[in-house]
Amino acid sequence: MSTEIDPAARHGARRVSAALCAPAAAALCALLALCAFLAPAANAANAANEEELSGQAARLARENELLKRRLELADSKDFYLILHPETRTLSVMLAGVTLSEYAVRRMQ
Repeated sequence: MSTEIDPAARHGARRVSAALCAPAAAALCALLALCAFLAPAANAANAANEEELSGQAARLARENELLKRRLELADSKDFYLILHPETRTLSVMLAGVTLSEYAVRRMQ
């Protein structure tokens, strides 16, 4: 038993297939155009995020260094002073214990 495909039927199937693909192709083009439009904004957001992370890393590195220095001072047997500019106070400390605190009126 041999099967023959009618050339006209084959041609009609292609037309239906092309008719169904045209809206999909248009949607794909619209999606690609939208991606091209949004890409610069996404790149700018990524750059801002990287800059923010870099700033946080630098702040944490400074804070870590200060904590290391305070630990070294706390391990010593000498009195030491810690200035807290954000609260405008000066702490007199010994072995990591605050003995007294003084308000700072003015800093130069």
